[in-house]
Amino acid sequence: MTDKKNFNISDYLISHANLGKELNLNAFEAGIQLIKEKFFANKKIITCGNGGSASTASHYITDWNKMVNLATGKKFRGLSLCDNMGLITA
Repeated sequence: MTDKKNFNISDYLISHANLGKELNLNAFEAGIQLIKEKFFANKKIITCGNGGSASTASHYITDWNKMVNLATGKKFRGLSLCDNMGLITA
């Protein structure tokens, strides 16, 4: 990638494509399987994050709570610690 002052969208997309080649797909699959296992065992799934990752953690739970219920009819027991200001500041 070029230096920051010469940033362009082509370099950005190339960087993302290169990063994608380095991802450990087995680790992603293991994470997905763990979440599915806990869901079917009626366990609570809790996420958290810091900064932008807090938003991502909240977004996962929002999507899973809605979409899993629509797809299965079963309640997804998801909670993001980032969504509770009292808990965050306690």
